[in-house]
Amino acid sequence: PDISAPIQIKIGVQRTLNDVRQFLSTVLKRNFEFIEPPATKIKVEDEIKTLIELKLTNAMVVVRNI
Repeated sequence: PDISAPIQIKIGVQRTLNDVRQFLSTVLKRNFEFIEPPATKIKVEDEIKTLIELKLTNAMVVVRNI
């Protein structure tokens, strides 16, 4: 696949990044982390908060392999 073009996935604001991690783990076989552009890492302990609590309701989140 062309990784230079981002993939957009719409997520309900009541979901958590942990929900997203569980979904992506079925697709990605490598470890990854979430980043809010330009370069703010989202802490693993914050992944249990909803997108509203994280103020990511209209944001782009980057998934980066580590």
